[in-house]
Amino acid sequence: MRKCFVTVAFLLLAIQGVVSAAEMTISLELFDLNTQKPINNVLTTITLSSVKEEIAQSSKYITSNVLAIKAQEGRYEMTLRADDLETEGKDYFLKEDLEVGASSSSKVYLYGAGSISGTVMDQLNNLVSNAELKFECAAEYGEQRPMKTDKYGSFSLQYAPAGRC
Repeated sequence: MRKCFVTVAFLLLAIQGVVSAAEMTISLELFDLNTQKPINNVLTTITLSSVKEEIAQSSKYITSNVLAIKAQEGRYEMTLRADDLETEGKDYFLKEDLEVGASSSSKVYLYGAGSISGTVMDQLNNLVSNAELKFECAAEYGEQRPMKTDKYGSFSLQYAPAGRC
């Protein structure tokens, strides 16, 4: 009888572990930080990372301002990009911590973003490969800025702080 009780207790603990590791669905309501208006009709890309590694990345076109994602319970660094495909350049960016578990929905406010690209040429209009670049931005959000041009003298910065570089 005691052996049966220990076995049942072990099975209950194992089931509880499986349930706690199950995926949860979280709804993120997207808003523009400056205008406070809902962000919709955009292609979103979300990346969830733990301290050690990238856990998941997915892209999804949303017509409403609600983005539903699935993740296991825990704490993540979330990078969220949103692009209105009818405009040139990229449109919104957010990088912040996300706690999965306590609440199934959350309002998130994204920063306005833009894109910068170009080429570096010398006085004779020759392309300059590996030219050092320096971006001076009044805001510290967005993607990592390129340090040099590529072998063709080109550079590109997606999701730069809108109006601040």
